Amino acid sequence: MSGGRGEYVMGVYNNSKSASGFNDLPDKKYYNNYTTTEYQGHALYATKGWYYDGNDVLDTSKSWYVRGGEYNSKLSAGVFYYFTYYGSNVYYTVRYVITNE
Repeated sequence: MSGGRGEYVMGVYNNSKSASGFNDLPDKKYYNNYTTTEYQGHALYATKGWYYDGNDVLDTSKSWYVRGGEYNSKLSAGVFYYFTYYGSNVYYTVRYVITNE
C-alpha cells in the first residue's frame, strides 16, 4: 500500500487562510481547524511514525496537509506519511468526499 500520489487535506491552523489559496475560508464543515501543533486527533498522533513514515505539523504558513506518499520516494511513500504544504502543487491530488451533513 505504499506509493501513489499524496492527497491534499485542508487543515487550518488557528482559522488562518494564509497560503491556502482561498480569499476567504470555506464553511467550517469543509476543513479541520487546529488550534495547537500538538493535536492528537484525526489519526495524526496515533499513526505518527508507523512503519517509519514521516510527518509534520501545521503552522500559520502551511495550511494544507498532504496524506499518503509519493510513488518515487522510498522515505515518503507510506500510507501513514503526512506533511504540511504551502499551497497548490502539480504533484499532489485531492479526494472529494460526499457526506450527508
